[in-house]
Amino acid sequence: MALHALTTMRRARSQLRSGLSKKETADHIETMQMAYEDARNRAEDLFRQMTELDMNVGTEVPDA
Repeated sequence: MALHALTTMRRARSQLRSGLSKKETADHIETMQMAYEDARNRAEDLFRQMTELDMNVGTEVPDA
């Protein structure tokens, strides 16, 4: 779930940057910015929940 939230946040950020460089309409940029902020908030909330539950939030792959 957290990985999906991070992926969504990164995708939204990429689309926002692309829209800015392509000089999309202000409404389109605002929509992409809201999507990015929502995704970022979700990722931060999940990170906080995982931390509170003492779950591993690192980027390293655990040993098999």
